[in-house]
Amino acid sequence: MTGGELVVQRHVQKADLAEEAFTNPPYGSPWQQWGSIVAYLLVAFGVWGTIMFSLMQRSAQKELVRRSKAKSDHADERVALAREIAAKSQASAAESKKRAQELALKVARRRLADRTRISGAASV
Repeated sequence: MTGGELVVQRHVQKADLAEEAFTNPPYGSPWQQWGSIVAYLLVAFGVWGTIMFSLMQRSAQKELVRRSKAKSDHADERVALAREIAAKSQASAAESKKRAQELALKVARRRLADRTRISGAASV
């Protein structure tokens, strides 16, 4: 038994004892006769309600944790995909830069060849 169940059980037992006390001695007013029984039962219902609300809160908390973990996992997948795309883009950019340097080198060689051809023709 949990602590809450023991508390509820104790208060119900006290209500039973109060009921026994009710049957033995005579009391003056109905509140004197039923007051302690009603009080014990109200406390027992209050404890029971607290336990029920804590169980509902625990269930809701578990659901929130599950949902946030699912969202976190989805976000992790998206981050991994974004990193993969970024790596491919960087590789493509590096390849483009290398290709641009090769083309610039070819253009520079062609210009040098044109200049030497022009200067060679001018010296003839």
